Amino acid sequence: ALKLNGLCDQFLDFAKPLSLRTSDVCLNEVCRKLIKQHAPEFEAAGIQLKFRPCRSISTVMADPVRLEMAIRNLMLNSLQACSAGEAVVLKAFSNGIEVRDNGKGMDSETVERLFTPFFTTRPKGTGLGLCTTRKIVEAHGGSIDVRSTPGNTCFTIWLGEVKA
Repeated sequence: ALKLNGLCDQFLDFAKPLSLRTSDVCLNEVCRKLIKQHAPEFEAAGIQLKFRPCRSISTVMADPVRLEMAIRNLMLNSLQACSAGEAVVLKAFSNGIEVRDNGKGMDSETVERLFTPFFTTRPKGTGLGLCTTRKIVEAHGGSIDVRSTPGNTCFTIWLGEVKA
C-alpha cells in the first residue's frame, strides 16, 4: 500500500503544472552541492564521482530546487547503471550540465522510450523520473539530450539565457 501511495503521489506531482521560483543560479555551485550530498552513496557503491566545472563564472535564471531535482535524478540513474570501479562525471557549461557514466549503456530502442511515462528498465522504478526531469528542463525553456552506446551514457541539459 505504501508503494502504491508513493507512486500515486509521484504521478500527481508529475501531472501538476510546474511553477518555477527562479533566481540567478551558478551551475558550478549546484553541481558541487549535489556531489557533496551524494558522495557517500557513490563511495559505498565503489563508483567514482567526478566534477568538471565551467571555467567561466556565469549564472542562469533557474529554479534552484527544481534544477537540483533534475540533475540529482540523472546522477542517481547513472549511479544505478554503474558497477564498482566505474565513474559518473558531472560537467558544467555556462548554460548546461552534462551527466556522463561509463556504466552498461542502453540500446537505441531503450533510448527512444526513456521519456515515456511509466517506462522503466529497473525492477523498482516508477518510470516517472526522466519524464519529471524533462518537464523541469522544458519549464525552464531548455532541452535535454541523451546519447548512449554500450559502456557510455551521456545526458545533457541545456538551459536558456546565461548572465555573465
